[in-house]
Amino acid sequence: MDDASAPNRALLREIVGHWRAVARRQGAAVRACGSVEVFIHPRSAAPDANFVMPHPYAIAIAPDDLAHGLRLLGAAERRARVVVPGALVPPIDAPGATLGLTRTGARPILVYQPLEGPHLPGETPYGRLPLSLPPRVSAWVVEAPRDLVIWLEVLHTGQAVDPLSAQGNAGDEIAPLLDTAAAGADRFVLAAYDDIPLGAARLSLNPPASAWLALVTTAPLWAGMGLEVALVACAVRTALDEGARVIFTCADGPDQARFYRRLGFVDHGPLWIYDGEPRAEQIGESSAEQGEAPL
Repeated sequence: MDDASAPNRALLREIVGHWRAVARRQGAAVRACGSVEVFIHPRSAAPDANFVMPHPYAIAIAPDDLAHGLRLLGAAERRARVVVPGALVPPIDAPGATLGLTRTGARPILVYQPLEGPHLPGETPYGRLPLSLPPRVSAWVVEAPRDLVIWLEVLHTGQAVDPLSAQGNAGDEIAPLLDTAAAGADRFVLAAYDDIPLGAARLSLNPPASAWLALVTTAPLWAGMGLEVALVACAVRTALDEGARVIFTCADGPDQARFYRRLGFVDHGPLWIYDGEPRAEQIGESSAEQGEAPL
């Protein structure tokens, strides 16, 4: 288990609780199976919408509970996926291997905990948000239909995958964004260079506990021009204004992790991802026999 101090585990529980709330808002069924919870989306078979995760108050994943959770995914004709916050419970490499699971990824979980202190005039402080943006760069929160259409166009231009997109909705993309913005569940951020929108971010809110910076992207060839910093700064300050106690993100690789650290985010262990094909014995027992409880 990585960095399993009590304060760190409390933060991880907030984060797991946020992901649970997002899954339920998206329509997923969440079932408790002892030391794990199982997330199954009724319309989408995407692995990001169907997975097993440790219960927030578990100290380890019991192999029998893991097998039970995989049986439920298999019975729903979903691929086997387990996501494990490494600072919450130990890894499952050994029991996972016996169930056909392979660790396929490890994404750093980072929480906004800025460094405070003086700095020299003209110095760019490390470990916190910049006090100002370059004169040609700007960022702002959008919610009007026209602005959300622009946000979606920037997202597609950057070829990014929105982890909070409406699962199973292959038709109208703008309607779910309008509903989400109207409900206040998420905030959508645009960044511009010379007033031309070229960057997009999405902030997921679970008030008042937490905020998840789920997406930051820019148009091709515009990375490193200050747009990413503007997006993160706008999203974090928006989350602070909303009263979020925990602001977190997951980095895609070491370069992005270094970028977030420079802006005041601190590592809180990896998010291990395990994938596999469900085996016949995992699907053999019915969920009714296992007595799982919906959350």
